[in-house]
Amino acid sequence: MAEAIARHIASRPPFDAMGVRAISAGASAVDGLPATPEAVTAVDSLGMEMHEHRSAPLSRELIAEADAIYGLTPSHVQAVLAFEPSAADRVHLLDPEGRAVPDPIGYPQGVYDETAQALQRAIVDRLSEHLSATRQSS
Repeated sequence: MAEAIARHIASRPPFDAMGVRAISAGASAVDGLPATPEAVTAVDSLGMEMHEHRSAPLSRELIAEADAIYGLTPSHVQAVLAFEPSAADRVHLLDPEGRAVPDPIGYPQGVYDETAQALQRAIVDRLSEHLSATRQSS
């Protein structure tokens, strides 16, 4: 859900000029699995799409290409750091307030909807931070 939401938000003003490339990958993800129907419905309810999404495993190549890496929970952040300690300065929790965004897998649709909304808020906040930093350095 985070990737689909980030791609949608990053394609709209004022973030569209930033050239953001959002990619989702998991430290223990199985390659090529589709999103759950609940995730698709939750993202659709925000007016966004993720119908073609497929899971992807984290790789050192993806980490090396990333300017910023966001984990949804502290354990996600720790998994990235265990996999590639050199990324420590680029790995953060997605929520700027430091709150975890737990995985809704196995929960009812309402939990997926709440998770999608939390992701949307956190992504807007993070993109706003990057936009502000870009404007200040210009």
